Amino acid sequence: MTTQITNAANELLEDWLRKSWLRRIFLPGDFLEQVGEVGSENLVCQKTATEYLTMSEQVETKTVRGSDAGKYSTNINYLPQEFKNETIKIITNNMDVGCGECSGRGAVACPTTMRCGECKGSGQRSGRREECTQCDGNGEVKQAGFMNFSKERCMTCSGSGKRMVTGPCGRCGGRGQEICNKCNGSGSVSCGQCEGLGKLVQGDFITRKFSCLKELTYQLSGLGENEFKNGLAGEHFKSMAGDEIRQEFQTPSYADTVLQRETVHSYDVLSHHYVYRDEPFCLNRITSAVALKYVASGVPLSKVKVAVIGALASVVAVSAAALLVLL
Repeated sequence: MTTQITNAANELLEDWLRKSWLRRIFLPGDFLEQVGEVGSENLVCQKTATEYLTMSEQVETKTVRGSDAGKYSTNINYLPQEFKNETIKIITNNMDVGCGECSGRGAVACPTTMRCGECKGSGQRSGRREECTQCDGNGEVKQAGFMNFSKERCMTCSGSGKRMVTGPCGRCGGRGQEICNKCNGSGSVSCGQCEGLGKLVQGDFITRKFSCLKELTYQLSGLGENEFKNGLAGEHFKSMAGDEIRQEFQTPSYADTVLQRETVHSYDVLSHHYVYRDEPFCLNRITSAVALKYVASGVPLSKVKVAVIGALASVVAVSAAALLVLL
């Protein structure tokens, strides 16, 4: 038996079916012939978003180099004007102090010489094997004969083409020391602790962390806060753009809150109630000036179609697993 359905209810149903083509696959075959209208209602949902910007900070007194101190802000009263997570480092009560490493001179003593890198301080060659100069590394030398020249094994290197070299180190002249490559023999280098300035910066270093939190509450027509009906829920409105009806900054509610703002968005909800073979279901159309969303609740499904598609999915999964085993 076919139940009467108004044009408005039929239009909403057809719009939902066009946008929910996958859901339509699972509907009973006689769905459109047997569906009827029970009633409808117009609702309004208001979403209230309360944003909190909280602040926490840690203070540490320490001494740093001037270049490091320059990376810190000096604005002790800094507060962000936007709701976002942010960490800022601030220096206050700062003053210059003498560098203890160099006693304020900006330079520290350095040895004028250092151990020779060639002989490791021994002053002698390390007995390396070098090319024999007698045979030019060939292992043989020419000997003049009666009719021609003949080659004989080189006695200097015993035919190896190499000979052991000993004696004073050529790099340091046997002294075992060479000019220091840090100070070039001057006897002093720039102090690394203060970067050659002779002073450091001492102060209180503040690490100030701002964190943004948001609370959402919903009010649907005729219901209490965060109460819903017709299959609706807060998640259907959470990320959807609504019509802004009010925004205001508020006095912070908590001691660690530095900024607090409340924004209210509104949504129009058209809910149509249907029945299919004595089974009720509901379609909701949520709208705002810039967004549209459909929410269905209790829509009947064909058990045969669900079983068939489930079986096909199982076959595909088994076939894929078997193919992976073969690979």
